[in-house]
Amino acid sequence: MTVILNQPDSDSRKKVPLLEVDARSCDVANIVKKAIGHIEVAGGCVVRNLLLPDTVNQIVKDLQPHLDDPETFLKFRPGTTSAAGLVGKSTTFCMDVIGNEIWQGVIDHFLTHTYGPYWVGDMQISHTGKPQLSATTTFKVGPGGASQGLHRDDIMHYNWQGEAREYALGRDVMSVLFIALSKTTKANGATRVIPGSHLWDYSEPPTEDLAVHVELAPGDAFISLGGLYHAGSANTTADEDRLIAIASGIRTELRQEENAYLSYTKEEIERLPLHLQRFCGYTTD
Repeated sequence: MTVILNQPDSDSRKKVPLLEVDARSCDVANIVKKAIGHIEVAGGCVVRNLLLPDTVNQIVKDLQPHLDDPETFLKFRPGTTSAAGLVGKSTTFCMDVIGNEIWQGVIDHFLTHTYGPYWVGDMQISHTGKPQLSATTTFKVGPGGASQGLHRDDIMHYNWQGEAREYALGRDVMSVLFIALSKTTKANGATRVIPGSHLWDYSEPPTEDLAVHVELAPGDAFISLGGLYHAGSANTTADEDRLIAIASGIRTELRQEENAYLSYTKEEIERLPLHLQRFCGYTTD
């Protein structure tokens, strides 16, 4: 098979800085506003101190048994184990990560979608759909854990875009929230990203020389758009595990990656507040 690669536009491949906000620096509304501005430019934003240490410790306590049990963990790639369906595994993860006000504010901005106006007889109608949860996963990358190739997560939803000089709403169909549950460094496999690649033509291949590692402390987060090139990196340490948890949100008309109606019991959903039940997909809207 012959693969023909488009020659990238040199202007579209310029280095873009990856910016950050601190969740404790000001009120939620202003943090969301700053994060949105950073994400529009770079395709992602680091959020420092999104979770308190006690919250991180509780989530690790809830999830660790599922990563250690060969009956429940999934072998993701060499040196990496994972577990999915976190809504049913950690109430703290549901409330403080999935329901986090900063992430919810960001995805509400990027993924809320209005359809219409359209006509039904002599009535003109519009519908606005809010984002929904797509999937939740935790990864433990041990020493020797292999690297991923740079990729876009929105390929699973068949999103395809041309080059854009500036960001316009409607371009992206998903967003991903990465939460560090342990120290995340270049050496132990921190996610690497290409800031600004969410605006590239989707036919252009990624280049490693533009990638930067997103190093996080426990409780820090990285919010990305689905169109951003990123990848997990190799864990080159001798004795460090990298532990992260991930939640993804998508537009309302798309199919959830994780089947929430088969993954969770009725009781697990009922214990959540109504707005999170709806976010998990339990709504007729």
